[in-house]
Amino acid sequence: MTELSGIHCDPKEQTLLEKRYTKNVSDEQELVIKTNLKGLWDVFVDRGVKSIAYFSVVTNSETEVNEVFRRLNTGGIMLTQLEMVLAKIKAQYPDYEEKLWEIAKDIETVTFGYHFSSADVLQFFYFLVLGTTRAAEARVDNTHVAEFHKHLTSSRSALREFFEHYVWGQFRINHATIIPRGLARFPIPVYLAARKEAGYSFEIKRLSSENLKAINQYFIFSQFGDWNTHTMVNAFCEQALNAGYAGEDFPLDAIRTIAVNKNRTDTLYYHQFLSQPWLAHKILTPHRAYIFYDETPQVDHIFPLALPNTDDNYRARVDVLWNFQSMPAGVNNYKRARHPKEFFTSSDSAKYLKDYDFLPDLKSNWGNEARRFIWHRHKQMRSFLLTRYGLTLKRLRPSNVT
Repeated sequence: MTELSGIHCDPKEQTLLEKRYTKNVSDEQELVIKTNLKGLWDVFVDRGVKSIAYFSVVTNSETEVNEVFRRLNTGGIMLTQLEMVLAKIKAQYPDYEEKLWEIAKDIETVTFGYHFSSADVLQFFYFLVLGTTRAAEARVDNTHVAEFHKHLTSSRSALREFFEHYVWGQFRINHATIIPRGLARFPIPVYLAARKEAGYSFEIKRLSSENLKAINQYFIFSQFGDWNTHTMVNAFCEQALNAGYAGEDFPLDAIRTIAVNKNRTDTLYYHQFLSQPWLAHKILTPHRAYIFYDETPQVDHIFPLALPNTDDNYRARVDVLWNFQSMPAGVNNYKRARHPKEFFTSSDSAKYLKDYDFLPDLKSNWGNEARRFIWHRHKQMRSFLLTRYGLTLKRLRPSNVT
């Protein structure tokens, strides 16, 4: 580009340029080179084509060039600090961003749709290199750049393990909107990466049941309790890193103490659980995968909202987590406003029973009243929460309400 910016707009010059750069290359390479040169010529040389604004910086100092780059990005749409970090890495490793794309695409593939962006991958690496999730380009030097490059291979498998065998394997989570506290995810893959680097097994299936229970409880508490600030997550990740390097179990107790000291609760309350119904239902039915329509999972109200001869009180009662079931739109549409007892016991619909969880005995009288049915599922779901995760739901007492 520097050479092109000083050339006069003369077709002969363009021909000479093409000859110089296409010596001793294959036909395929020659075509690529000529195409690229044509594009650059149009932008930097041809006066008949609208050009981009640019100027050259004559210096041998990378610092001076980066300073100009920073100053130019103080107007218009400023680059984020993470983008500035990426630019510094790409100065030494031009294909680095493409490698991040590959990792992000791999995660999306193994989770059947979960989008963890290349920027998210870079932020994960940023903590492993600099010990914080807050990106700052000024902190990154050449030694750090080499470490960023190393993590493309050394930590990629731990990150994939987290998504393939935890996010998908444990919960069948296939969409990023199901996990609203994105930053709070990081301590778990950080823990796995540290175990891997220290030579300990890091595969989810090889962790002890108690260790996995601690990870599950952290995941649930951090999402429903909003343990999601940079300061908190940095402290969590530090604890996870140290425990991983030492081959110890996930440090839930230490993390809970940090959270409580930051004015977060380490108790799972009803109002928290019900406030995020899509994640809550996923926790309670980890063997089911949502089918999404745009950004919304397809969920069936087992006692339908539009059941004939009902009132607003009924609709408020059935529009609750304990009455939900993830269900493809086709089945949901087929069921529509049918009473669930009639639906499940009819000859044409009994085949759908296997797609529903926590149903009571169909021979009982549960189907005549939504209240009893929902109360039954409520008890069954709470029992599952205790059995699988060792957690109970608690209600706020009046004295706890401010």
